[in-house]
Amino acid sequence: MTGSRPAWQANSESNSCEKCRRHFTLVYRRHHCRGCGKVVCDKCSEHRVVLPENYNYGPNKQRVCDTCYVTLVAIEYQVGLEQGKVVPPDYAAIRAELLERVKTYLSLSESGWGSEGDANGVKVWVRTIEGSQVSCIRSKLLIKAPIKKVMEVYSNMEVWKNWNPYVSSRTIEQIDPTSKVMSAVYEFPVIDKRGSCFYTSIMESSTFESLKDAKGLTVAAISVDHPLCPIESGMVRSDMLMSLSLLEPVDDGIHTHFTSIVHSDPRGLLPPFVFNAFLTRGADHLRGMAKYIEAKLQS
Repeated sequence: MTGSRPAWQANSESNSCEKCRRHFTLVYRRHHCRGCGKVVCDKCSEHRVVLPENYNYGPNKQRVCDTCYVTLVAIEYQVGLEQGKVVPPDYAAIRAELLERVKTYLSLSESGWGSEGDANGVKVWVRTIEGSQVSCIRSKLLIKAPIKKVMEVYSNMEVWKNWNPYVSSRTIEQIDPTSKVMSAVYEFPVIDKRGSCFYTSIMESSTFESLKDAKGLTVAAISVDHPLCPIESGMVRSDMLMSLSLLEPVDDGIHTHFTSIVHSDPRGLLPPFVFNAFLTRGADHLRGMAKYIEAKLQS
């Protein structure tokens, strides 16, 4: 972004979106970001914000690209912190809540899991959770790659688009080397998009009593509220009750056991049983990740 209203990029300068590079057509139209002036598509410029006074757009909200939106919100957040108008999240309390939930989900009785079978190498189980209308899904698979490589790919949501184009994400705030707040948008056929804002942390699995003999890593995440991740119109904010991934190295050094436990409430005007059907498709996501990792090692 510039310090004043930028000159618009000429339509003739680009036949594709400056962000996602998708080509424009008579149906897939071009737009101009009012923040930087770049030519972008509708999907990459869904945000509307009030720009600074020196842009001379007045009090009305203007279309901006994702990059300018993130920049503007970050500036407002920092100014709010300095002026004492914004209270940062209580990360100590959030982490304590995360650890308690991890212990709870790790202690779920094995008898409560009902097998959904083997989906091309991914074993899936489903169970109910007391007090919740949505199912909890557990998936397991063996990835032919060392744990370091698996973790490198899994912890970088930016590369997920290589096998799951319906998920986009960004880091909201890096708290420390192993913990951060992120936002993610999930697109589904038929139903409205779901967005989430969550705190996630990477820990040694042996941190937990029930995994004291484990040699791998645990990645856990729960939903949080954050000033840099406001609820957007046209999107339903889902509640990530627990996302738990357990990565355990195999003694041969070339395989990794990957276990995923996901319990998420989609919210909005959507019958829970409909979303439960979508959750079982998580097996496709894990299988895609495994194939991506294994292909990378072979290339």
